[in-house]
Amino acid sequence: MNQLTQKELIYLHDALNSEANEVTKFTTAANTVSDTQAKTLLKNIAGNHQSHFDTLKRYIDTASMH
Repeated sequence: MNQLTQKELIYLHDALNSEANEVTKFTTAANTVSDTQAKTLLKNIAGNHQSHFDTLKRYIDTASMH
């Protein structure tokens, strides 16, 4: 893997923060609704964002090692 520039790392950290915010937003929404289908949908969306967060975090951690 090529070493990332400072600008690229900043962009990736911004994306990481955005994904973390989305996880929080959709988890909070899931915890506030009573409709089972809506709750399931919102939890799934939060899970997708958590997966994106985890992928970005691994990439950043790997890139930082080089």
